Formats: sequence, structure tokens, C-alpha cells
Amino acid sequence: MTETNAPFVDDEVSTRYKQAFLLVFTRLVWACPAELYTLEDLERIELHFNAKLDPEVRPSIVVAPIPADSHVPPGIPVLAVDVLYPGDDLPAQEARKRCCARFGVGSYWVVDPFEPSLTAFELDDKGQYRTTARVSRDEPFETTSPFPARVVLTEPVWSRDEEDDC
Repeated sequence: MTETNAPFVDDEVSTRYKQAFLLVFTRLVWACPAELYTLEDLERIELHFNAKLDPEVRPSIVVAPIPADSHVPPGIPVLAVDVLYPGDDLPAQEARKRCCARFGVGSYWVVDPFEPSLTAFELDDKGQYRTTARVSRDEPFETTSPFPARVVLTEPVWSRDEEDDC
């Protein structure tokens, strides 16, 4: 790679990551039941885990219970999403997944914006994640766990089904 095209590659990589992140984030916001909320802010994510998380093991997005009272610690997330970035190696991905399993996050998704693909995992009764679905490109991912949601990784970010209420 030459010095002159390095920023272009970085911009392209950054754009693909941001598009995948925004797509999944918006779909979760739209699908999220009233008692849950979708967030990506580090400090608020750490509140839900009730721990200071190393940035290397922090998921990109979480869906968690809305605290009923500001004096009550928030609940553990019901879903964590890891949107991969170039340079994320398998040990780092596995560390994030183990961290979420240790805290009891029931659903865990890995989104690869460069393939593109989405792999869904559910926590089993032994505290281990098992793969429940894997889709790529324009295949729809539809789930009912932890709540009904639909993601198609190749859809435009702001595209929404006409039958939705909002």
C-alpha cells in the first residue's frame, strides 16, 4: 500500500464499520420493547455490567433493562453486539464473548461488516454460548430472542418496513 492511498483505505474501512454499526443499532432501537433500551456509550454500558471494562472486551452495542429508579443499579444486558473492526483478531473476539457470558448476557451477536455476516449466539444452561443462526449478505436475520427483531445487513441504514408504526 502506498502512502497516498492509505487514507482512502482507512476511510473505506471506517465507513463500512460505521454503516454496519448504525444499521444494527437502528434496527435494535426500532425493535426494542418499552422496558429495554439500546445503548453504545461506554460509561452506560459499564453501569449495566457493574464493572470497569477493558475497552478490548467491551461490546459495541448492548440492549438492557431501563432502570426503574435512578438509585437502583441497572440490570444486566439481554443482548450484546460485537461489530468487528479490522484488526480484531479471534482471541479479542473470544475475550469479548467470554466476558458477556460471564456476566450472564443471554444473547450475543457478532457482526462482520466486511464479509458482511451476522452470527447469533444464545447462552445455554452451562453458561456457554451456542450458535443459533448465521446469515450473510442479503439474507434476513430474524429472531424472537431476546425480543423480535429483523436485520438485513445489505439494507440501507434508514430503510424501514412500511407496515411499522413509526
